Amino acid sequence: MRNSKTVSPRKVGRTRLASAISYVLNEEGIPPERKGYHYLACAIELAYRDREMAGLVCKGLYPAVAKVFSSSPAAVERSIRTAIACGRAAREKEGVKTNASFIFRAVEKVKIRLDKR
Repeated sequence: MRNSKTVSPRKVGRTRLASAISYVLNEEGIPPERKGYHYLACAIELAYRDREMAGLVCKGLYPAVAKVFSSSPAAVERSIRTAIACGRAAREKEGVKTNASFIFRAVEKVKIRLDKR
């Protein structure tokens, strides 16, 4: 049974979702001037709105983000990895090891943040 406070991913407005994603990325120490920040924000939004997309990071999520930014999936993956590494270095914490696990954790944090409001 769903919690009555849980917000449906399809009913969350873009501004509210973008605000929650920005908050989470800033909290993680991801520098907004990096391309990877914007790729991550897009990836988190896509994964938040479509659970199936979240499960197929290499075959679904990276190509979808690449299409939005007119880039290649390899460039998206590399930029995301670099942005996460910069954020980790800024926080001096070695928790998340892969892009996918970072994205999944960020989606969960966004959900929690939106459910609190």
